Amino acid sequence: MNSLLIFFSGALALAWIPLALRFQRGWRARKNPVSLAICAVAFQFTYVNILFALALQGETTWRFFAIATHVFEMIVVANFYIAFRWSDRKFVDARREQSDYSIPPTNTASTPRRS
Repeated sequence: MNSLLIFFSGALALAWIPLALRFQRGWRARKNPVSLAICAVAFQFTYVNILFALALQGETTWRFFAIATHVFEMIVVANFYIAFRWSDRKFVDARREQSDYSIPPTNTASTPRRS
């Protein structure tokens, strides 16, 4: 059972990396700090899965796992609060609903009709 958990932890850790890199590219392109905060969350999930696998193998203690993951999580949460404040200043009204904004109608047919 431990081998299966270790395998899935490794697979999950690897699965989060492309998502983190995508949000990192979004940060570089648009400079929106929320993208960077989401990138940090994806790396946190990667880190947690790696530490979990190491703890299952006995390579680290469960106490270290608990402390390390909680510290990283506190950093990520603080990063989100800072990112939202920074985003509110940098992108004024970009995330707020505007009174003259309306949602455009959706297409009724997603494929062309044949006659």
